[in-house]
Amino acid sequence: GWLPEATRRLLLLAALDGSGSLATLAEASGSAGLSDLGPAERDHLVVLDERVGEIRFRHPMIKSALVELSTHDDRREAHHRLAKVFADQPERRGHHVAEAAEAPDETAAAVVEKGAQRTLQRGDVVGAVGRLLRAADLSPGRSDRSRRLGHAAFIGAFAAGELESSSQLLRDAKRGDPTLGETLEAAVATAYMLLNSDGDVTVAHRLLTVAIDSALAEPDHDQEALSRGLYTLVVLCHNAGRVDYWEDFDDLVARMGATAPVDAVLLSETFAAPLTASAS
Repeated sequence: GWLPEATRRLLLLAALDGSGSLATLAEASGSAGLSDLGPAERDHLVVLDERVGEIRFRHPMIKSALVELSTHDDRREAHHRLAKVFADQPERRGHHVAEAAEAPDETAAAVVEKGAQRTLQRGDVVGAVGRLLRAADLSPGRSDRSRRLGHAAFIGAFAAGELESSSQLLRDAKRGDPTLGETLEAAVATAYMLLNSDGDVTVAHRLLTVAIDSALAEPDHDQEALSRGLYTLVVLCHNAGRVDYWEDFDDLVARMGATAPVDAVLLSETFAAPLTASAS
């Protein structure tokens, strides 16, 4: 309570941002600028290095204390300001939008989901699953919540190998939307988990092929979801070792034409008939 209110607001912004960037802090503070940092400097709470444009807390406990002493509304306002600053950085914007949100909101959920996609592109599976779960929490619509839970289940099962937690995610998704078993995201997650458990490969194959077939019939189908579906179907066909499964796969690829994912087609050609695959 010894610091002026304006100074505490600035320090809370710096603590929640975490980057140490004075430029970010100045932009988030708006018209107030950085002039109110003086008391914190004089009390040796922070060090400002204007040559490199950084602000550093002298001890991590100072940051923790600032957050601990702030109110819920203070933190939400700070995250809201930071989300605006990072409008062109999906991951950072998604993080702050998620922290600022109080109730389910589809706009916020979509922002968080976009950040999760970028996180996954970086190879951070755990981070991507966590952000997708937060996007699901923020989804006011049951189908959107279920879709995001299903995607998280797929990532957890396929990329991280965390089959038990992914199974729980999928069960949560199905409770939210009983029709989820017919969607492609859920079918992919379920098929992959069946492959890595004692499940019936026939059921997994049927579920996945029907889901891909249905998705292809949609005029605005999700190309990324279809790519994941076909990739998983390659793994399933390879494990099953059945010619008729590969024939079904070929039929689906033929329907996709030039939009068929190159990686999945390449894998199918080498897995299905390695002896006759071309040198290329």
